[in-house]
Amino acid sequence: NLNLNSIDCIEPNTFERLNYLKKLDLSSNRIKTINKKMFIGLFELKELLLNSNLIEILDFDSFIEMKNLKMLNLKHNISSIKNFKLNI
Repeated sequence: NLNLNSIDCIEPNTFERLNYLKKLDLSSNRIKTINKKMFIGLFELKELLLNSNLIEILDFDSFIEMKNLKMLNLKHNISSIKNFKLNI
């Protein structure tokens, strides 16, 4: 659980050794960008909470390795963003 930690940036490959992690809560931080190298190695992740951040750029390739992802929460980000950019 990494929510409410004022995280504004996550370096590429930060989670690459957490192959068996099932849930990652990054909600209520200050994350602005979701890029394709951010979640490398999270093969077993089922639940990813990114709600209540400041996401402006979202690269959907970020989730490509997450074959088991069942729930992705992006609430309270996109709807309040003025310059939202979706990279598909």
